Amino acid sequence: MLETILSGRYKILRPLGSGGFGQTFLAEDLHLPGNFHCVVKQLKPQMSNPGALEVARTLFDREALVLHRLGDYDLIPRLYAHFEENQEFYLVQEFIEGEDLSRELLPGKQFSQPQVMELLQGILEILDYVHQQDVIHRDIKPSNLIRRKRDSKVVMIDFGAVKQISAQTINPMGQTSLTVAIGSPGYMPNEQYSGKPRFCSDIYAVGMIGIQALTGISPGKLPEDVLTGEILWRDQLQTPISPSLAAILDKMVCYDFRQRYQTVKEVLQALKSVAPACSSTIAYPAAEQTLPPPSEAPPQREATAALSGSELPSIPPLSQQETQPVPEPQTTPGQKLRRRMGMAIAASAVVAIGATGVYGHTQWQEQQRLQTTLNQSRSAKTAAKYQDCVNQAKLVPTGSYLHAQAQTLLHECLFFQAKQLASNGKLKDAIAAAVQIPAASAMGQAATKSLEEWATALLKQATEQYRAGKLENAVALAQVIPTRLTTGKTAQGNVTRWKKEWTENESRLKAAQKALDAGEPQKALDETAKIAKTPFWEKKMAVIVQKAQDKLAVAIPASTSGSSTATPSYPNDTSGSGYEPTPASYSSGNQGYTPPTTQTYTPPEPAYVPPPEPVYVPPAYTPPAYTAPEPEPDPVCSGSKC
Repeated sequence: MLETILSGRYKILRPLGSGGFGQTFLAEDLHLPGNFHCVVKQLKPQMSNPGALEVARTLFDREALVLHRLGDYDLIPRLYAHFEENQEFYLVQEFIEGEDLSRELLPGKQFSQPQVMELLQGILEILDYVHQQDVIHRDIKPSNLIRRKRDSKVVMIDFGAVKQISAQTINPMGQTSLTVAIGSPGYMPNEQYSGKPRFCSDIYAVGMIGIQALTGISPGKLPEDVLTGEILWRDQLQTPISPSLAAILDKMVCYDFRQRYQTVKEVLQALKSVAPACSSTIAYPAAEQTLPPPSEAPPQREATAALSGSELPSIPPLSQQETQPVPEPQTTPGQKLRRRMGMAIAASAVVAIGATGVYGHTQWQEQQRLQTTLNQSRSAKTAAKYQDCVNQAKLVPTGSYLHAQAQTLLHECLFFQAKQLASNGKLKDAIAAAVQIPAASAMGQAATKSLEEWATALLKQATEQYRAGKLENAVALAQVIPTRLTTGKTAQGNVTRWKKEWTENESRLKAAQKALDAGEPQKALDETAKIAKTPFWEKKMAVIVQKAQDKLAVAIPASTSGSSTATPSYPNDTSGSGYEPTPASYSSGNQGYTPPTTQTYTPPEPAYVPPPEPVYVPPAYTPPAYTAPEPEPDPVCSGSKC
């Protein structure tokens, strides 16, 4: 694979990594100056079924579009290109110079609380943007987080969604499924093992990275509670941390996904309330630690709700609450214990009722906020501000009861935005917008029909670019067309043909120039005749063709005169036409004589330019001068005849 040039542009320099889904290479972009480096990711679909390959191709186009959109964020690598060669898919992305976090999270090395807080916030801010784009990363782990060299910021790479392409299978009924769960053991929660990742699955992975940084122990080596499946990590600490931070991490990695934070914003809000660690705060669990609040609880109350039992105000003994002496009935020690337990339960019920009221109010506020967001999206659609409509509709989360309405509105705005772009001649952007609309949605059929029309027009533009000699522009335009479209398949075939034809034309043009320089004009003309005839290449070879024809025109008269003097005259040649006798006709009479071999150069037919036909000019007619006849003499009289 090393030194291989992919897509006629990307030269493989060295491998960067490999796995079950494909390989990653450092490559050089030969079309850009300055030894521009990039990352080429090779994905190998494990399938030969044409239907499954087509599914993989469609999935590849969709995920490439997602990566292209995510690359607008500074801390996610940009996608430069995607293409297919030999039924293998390739992504070309920005090369991030730096070291991944696995070089920092070493076994036995424990980070301080401020270091972990900074690390968590850096990762979560990126993840918040990713989730806003309705994308689940699925494979967050230290090796997929790079500390960028130029500014020491964390960059998120290697989105697991594209790995579906290699893990995809298709059954005889035409239904697709994944052969393996996408993710990494230790950072992958239970629901992800079942192939049902959620947004909170990514939150779980970030929480495990935080715990790994605090304990210096990789996730796979941390013990679990055999009854609940929860991670037992607090007793692995050597340095005390804030109990509120410990509670946040517990909730991030909760075994039941319903008990985790459901959005990244909740986690970031909770981290703001974390108190700094001090010598008196110990992260070890108390005898009876309160469980983290449910995922729906407001973030600002998490730190309080997560306090251990020893930190809650104690209920004073009954004797201290009495204001008047009352004779106490005789009770056994067991009855006293049950009485105190009943009081504690009652107090807990009061706290729970209050928390429920706060939660209900918070839920109502959240619903109102989402309804306002949806209304703003509708208003933007009415005002033909389709990008604003799209942005607002995407803010409604998946779990919301308004999500279905938001998705319908999103698809409508994407379609209208695409039509608007197409009417302005921006076919490339129009296709990029329309391809986000699922085929099964209400707008899917209309979007597919328009996509075919725009793709046909874009392919025509790409063809014109190629004929004008702009191969790179032509390929870039053609590769925008999704391969799931009929025009997309034609476009991919054209790209392959253009690249091959371009390479052959360059080679033949060089061969023609070389033949011309070597004094072989006819060979030069033969090579140019093989070059594909487009305006660009006809212009490129015009000078060579003209020079070759000029040389042949000079060589023909000299060759003809030389051959007439060199042609021998044989005894049997009575006509003097250069007849060459057969060996039998001269071997007997001229024993030992070997006639010279006459090589008469027969030039190819040059471009014949007939001389102008002579114009016949008749001689000037001069009539003869008229001479009157002489008069006859008078008759002579003689004798009787007078």
